[in-house]
Amino acid sequence: MFVDKEKASFSKGVNYGGLNFGIANSEQERIRIFNSRLDLCEAQFPYLLNYENVYPAMDEFDDCSILFYLASGEQVIGSCRVTPFSNNSWEISKHLPDDFYFHFDASTYVQVNRVYVHKDFRNMGLHAFMFYHLSVWVMAHTGFSRFFAICNSRHVKLYCKLGAELVSAQEIYLKHRRIEPYYLIEGDIEKAKLTIENKYLYGTNAD
Repeated sequence: MFVDKEKASFSKGVNYGGLNFGIANSEQERIRIFNSRLDLCEAQFPYLLNYENVYPAMDEFDDCSILFYLASGEQVIGSCRVTPFSNNSWEISKHLPDDFYFHFDASTYVQVNRVYVHKDFRNMGLHAFMFYHLSVWVMAHTGFSRFFAICNSRHVKLYCKLGAELVSAQEIYLKHRRIEPYYLIEGDIEKAKLTIENKYLYGTNAD
């Protein structure tokens, strides 16, 4: 069961079954996220790493993004980031094929990316838990009302469970990424929050 949204204290984190949700407000929290990403990327997504950086799993968009995480004690076991349009680019822009184009209003949309939950903590509804509190925070602290993501088919199903919609069935093959089809999804942040409330807070966990 989720923590009651009225009791959520985002500056101090939200506790869920011994796990804490938080926003990376300190350099120490950011480093913990980068190090947790490194373990995952080395095993599954080495193309996302840049070993010329002090923190290889960090990239240029981390400085303009809002970083969220789940922790078990001091161990970060999941994280994601919300990235606004920055320097005339979305985070995904340089990886898009030359024949693919989309347009979202930068004043209302953010990109959700770098989403993961450690393999030992999956199938517990934690993606929904993280996205729910992310949605509450974004609605309360920013002017953004919609989100999009470009993801593989497994994550399309996950996002659609959380209230997002598939924009197009067109397969997207990204540059510098694993050779598999990706898809564009988008959604309303408040709708996602309400969907998660109905499915998880007040209903049966559908994960």
